[in-house]
Amino acid sequence: MLDIFENTVLNKYANDYFLMFFNLIDDGIDEDNDYKSAFMNIFPRHLVVAEYKKCKKVYNELYSWVIDDFLHKDFRPIHQHVLYRMLMDQAELEDENEEKRNENEELKSLRKKLSEEEKYYLDNIYQAEFYMDYLFEDNDFLYYKEYYETFGTELFNSMGYDDRIIELLPRDKRKELKQKLSNRS
Repeated sequence: MLDIFENTVLNKYANDYFLMFFNLIDDGIDEDNDYKSAFMNIFPRHLVVAEYKKCKKVYNELYSWVIDDFLHKDFRPIHQHVLYRMLMDQAELEDENEEKRNENEELKSLRKKLSEEEKYYLDNIYQAEFYMDYLFEDNDFLYYKEYYETFGTELFNSMGYDDRIIELLPRDKRKELKQKLSNRS
């Protein structure tokens, strides 16, 4: 289960929402086609083309985190990238539909037990834009190209990038930067 909120019940609802993304992607794949076309929307294109198995592994890892009962919160930048892109796609769909979900009895009962902050989370638990703002205050993972281009500069040092962002780069660029990182230590 993705560890999003302190409240475990809210986490369950949030993970059900995230599970919907995986189901939509899976439903959009026909038997004769693989996931490459779907992955083009959520992974950097160069990774899908050159390292499809890696993309599939990350996708399956995220999926397993959503459906298991353990709390997972230490996302690598590649996980963040995929979740963010899934949310972007969902936000576009939600903007088109603008359909509000009716609150069922279970949610009404839960609402009575929540703090004001948790009620706010519950009100937004099925909205992609909420997660994009709530989960991704730091979105360095979107700027992996800039990470590579500014590596070793004063600007780079002031940015405070997570070194694991390297995983989003093409294989040859990862190798180049890993060597530079090991020389830096």
